[in-house]
Parts: sequence; structure tokens; C-alpha cells
Amino acid sequence: MRIYVLHSYGEYVNRFVETLATHSPLLAASIIGLEESSKDLPSFVEDVSPYLPDNMPDSDLLIVIGVHQDILASLPQIVEKTGAKAVIVPLEDPTWCPLGLQKQIEPDLEQMNVEYSFPKPFCSLKPDDTTPIINEFIELSSMGMPLVEVDIENELFTEDCKVLRSAPCGSSYYVIENLKMKHISDVEKDISKYHHAYPCTASMAIDNVLGDTILHRAGYMIQAAVKNAMRHAKKS
Repeated sequence: MRIYVLHSYGEYVNRFVETLATHSPLLAASIIGLEESSKDLPSFVEDVSPYLPDNMPDSDLLIVIGVHQDILASLPQIVEKTGAKAVIVPLEDPTWCPLGLQKQIEPDLEQMNVEYSFPKPFCSLKPDDTTPIINEFIELSSMGMPLVEVDIENELFTEDCKVLRSAPCGSSYYVIENLKMKHISDVEKDISKYHHAYPCTASMAIDNVLGDTILHRAGYMIQAAVKNAMRHAKKS
């Protein structure tokens, strides 16, 4: 799978690539381009072509993170140039892609028979029967909506707790590592503490679609993953 990343959010992209390189090195080696788009653009850009990379590589999956909205609006043209068959546009901030812009882009991608996902945040990405290429990325990268496995002994999380699928920023690994040998009665408090300590890079601004912050949604998902794992854990 050839992955091309176009972004203007270096901190998050660095974490994403580092997590991929650490836990899925073979897929990390499939990143054929990691292009940073300028942040110093006017609020309105009529012609985005001068701000796009000159030679975008042929790719299977395009991941677009935090770029200017007018560049994002040209996503179908970028897809055409790269030949990408699937697109992931993670939304870590309410300003990255308003719902109206997303709804403007989606019909063009559908007409092009291109898979797409706009996960808000990236760690809400999950498999879907209609997106086999994106599903392959989730499987090979072990990234997306957190999925964990825990082992409990004497009401303590044991050293055998592990991450099966992590938030792309890597926070799931940090949370689970720090839960080991902690008492299960403190699980909600501990998850919240470690999730914030990593820290999560999602925005604390209220998202009008969610009615909450994107950071809080990320926190709810790792809480749900651990609690679900606890329900299925063997206790001794």
C-alpha cells in the first residue's frame, strides 16, 4: 500500500508517523510522500495550484491532515493527480473541515469511486464494509478506534494488558502501559489522567456537530475500549 500524507499540522503528523514506525514499520516504509503544506496562506485562496506540491506521487491511500480549507476543497483534483483509491481526512479541530465543506467534497469522491472517511478525531476511524482499502490500512497499521485487551488479577490490571488497535497519535499505548498494576476501581480516573498526560492533540474547542470537544470524544473512546475489555477479561 502506497501512502501519501499531505498536511500542515506537524506535531500531530510526527506522532502519527512515529507510532506507525514503532508498531507497524513495514507499513511506515510504505509512506511514499510526507508533504507539508504552507500555513501562511490568505484566508481565501481562489487558485490553490501554486500552494500544491509540484510532483505528487502515485498512491493508493491519501491522508490529508489540517490543510487550508481551500486546498481541502480541491481534494478531488489532488486525488486525480495521485491516482489514490482512498482518502482519510482526520479532523482534530472543528476548523479543519466544516460539515458543509465535507458534504461538498463527498459527492465528487463518490463519483470518482474513491473511498473516503472523515474521522473526528482520527481515533474514531473504524472498519466499514464499503471501504476495503481503508480497512486494510486499519488492519496493517493497527490504528483507528482503540481496541485493547486487559488481564485482571486480584483486582489489579496485570502486565499482560495490551493494545490491539491504537489511536494514531499513540496515546492508547501510553494509557495501557500506565494502567498496568493499577487497581481496577480507579480505572476511569486513571484513564483520564494518562490520556491527558500524553497529551491528546485533539482540540478543546467545542465542535458544533458533536456538541462537545473533539478531545473529550477521544477520551470517551479509550474509556469505552478499556471498559469493554474489562467485561471480557478473565479475572482471578
